[in-house]
Amino acid sequence: MSLMIIEFKCACHGTMSNAACSSWEVFHPGANRDGYWTSAHMLKQLESNAIPLFEVIHPGCKAVFVFNQSTNHKAYSQNALIANKITLGDKEVEEDDLCTLRDTTFVWDGEEQVQTMYYKKDKWFTKKSGQWVTKKLGKNPYNPTKKWRFDCKKDASEDSKCCAHHFLASQPDFISQKTALHEAVKVSDHIFKLYPKFHCECNWIERYWGAAKCEAWLQCDYTHKSLDKNIYSFLDHAGKLQNI
Repeated sequence: MSLMIIEFKCACHGTMSNAACSSWEVFHPGANRDGYWTSAHMLKQLESNAIPLFEVIHPGCKAVFVFNQSTNHKAYSQNALIANKITLGDKEVEEDDLCTLRDTTFVWDGEEQVQTMYYKKDKWFTKKSGQWVTKKLGKNPYNPTKKWRFDCKKDASEDSKCCAHHFLASQPDFISQKTALHEAVKVSDHIFKLYPKFHCECNWIERYWGAAKCEAWLQCDYTHKSLDKNIYSFLDHAGKLQNI
């Protein structure tokens, strides 16, 4: 068995905390334990703990939240504008449909076209009364006698009109789509950054984890019970060693 420590560190306060919560969380991964850490867990910790704690400790200040480029950190929200989530045809919106409406734009022949779309059950649909890119480009731009495919299964061409998938992916609304963590940080009026890929030495929190592991090796009797009992003291000692 193992323990996961997920923590947001403040450069001047180290572990952020108040009477209600702390910026670290101990997670017990496993099918019969806490399950598995996902992007949804990270997003909840950021929104419920890290951002509110920073704003209490540093009122009126702007934080820079920096993440490494793990899959969880680069995940999109469930209803993000992702080209392969778009259906090629329309679907009528019923009055009692529980769905998310969103206006998107695409540029064709130098003009900006507006299309109302709605999200339901992991897919984006266009309203039946709407005007979408697939109606504008229902035929292959290069060969009007052939149907325009949704995905050509190839790298995008320079003009991105090889298929509907690549055309949509090249549009401003889709290009500007942010990851879930980026959106949460931006909404809170803070700054979101990613460390360079494959350069863990740039990530200063790795020094903190190294110190915590060293302390655990010295003080733990190599049983899970002891690790679970003393984990907070290991982390606290590591923070003092790193002066964070």
